[in-house]
Amino acid sequence: METKSFTLTFKNVPGKLVFKYTQRGALWFLSWYECQAELNDEQCEWLSERFPTKLEHIDMVKNMLGNKAVITELPADLSFETFYKKYNDKLGKKKVAAAFWETLNESQRIAVHEHHDKEYLPYLAQPQNRFMAKKHINTYLNWLKDSEEI
Repeated sequence: METKSFTLTFKNVPGKLVFKYTQRGALWFLSWYECQAELNDEQCEWLSERFPTKLEHIDMVKNMLGNKAVITELPADLSFETFYKKYNDKLGKKKVAAAFWETLNESQRIAVHEHHDKEYLPYLAQPQNRFMAKKHINTYLNWLKDSEEI
């Protein structure tokens, strides 16, 4: 079954809510991961009343959330090959990086994709970093793991 996956990240609550929709747009899966804080009763009530149970409601909920939270669509394919092509490092050791990738769970793979797209690439694109070399894929993955970004 092909699904569309998203994360919901609140500004003041650690962790992310991962949710997925079926091809027909119905909510299929909902899960907290890496959450060190619990939602209070008010937050739970607010979320239960507004959570997008259908794919067609995502944009409406994004507007409702404003700057309180961010909804991000995840790549359809979280495989190593997809990340490897996106990372575009022909010098790193692909087999070593692939073996490392296999040790990651789904939430860590999501975190790698998000960090790469939202933090690492924009960081490299900054004018002061234009001469900075991109890390080899193995170095990048190990750095993420060591820095507890994933």
